[in-house]
Amino acid sequence: MWGAALVLVGVPQAMLLAVLAGGPSEVEISIVDSSCFGNVAELMTAAAVLMLLPQPLVVAVGFGLWALLARTGHRPAARVAGWLTVVPLVVRDLMVNWLPVLGCTLDEEQVTNPVTPLWVLYALLPVVLILLAVRLRRAR
Repeated sequence: MWGAALVLVGVPQAMLLAVLAGGPSEVEISIVDSSCFGNVAELMTAAAVLMLLPQPLVVAVGFGLWALLARTGHRPAARVAGWLTVVPLVVRDLMVNWLPVLGCTLDEEQVTNPVTPLWVLYALLPVVLILLAVRLRRAR
C-alpha cells in the first residue's frame, strides 16, 4: 500500500518536473488571504513550509520510519509516524486545491481550475492507502 501511495504522489511531481525540464513555462502563484487562517501568521507559515515538502520524499521517509519502528517492536510509535505522514499530503491538497475554491486567494480570477470529484479521489487515495497500511495488523 505504501508503494502504491508513493506512485500516486510521484506522478504529479514527475509531470511537473517534466514540464519544467521542457523549457520555459508559465507558473502561476496564488497568494492566500491570511483571514482564512484566522489571521494567525504562524499557522500560515507552517502550512506553507509543509506544502513545499516534496510529497514522494514525505511518503518515502514516512514509510522508512514506520517500517523501522514497527520492526523494532514500537508499534504505537510506528502508527503515529504513519499518521503524521499524511499531514503534509493533506495540507498541500488544502493549500493548492481547496483554498482557492473556497475564496481564500486575494485574486478571485486565479480560480481557473476548480476541484473535480475525480481529482478529490486521486488526492485522497494516497492518504487512505497510508492510513490503511498503518492500521492493518500483519499476521505472524
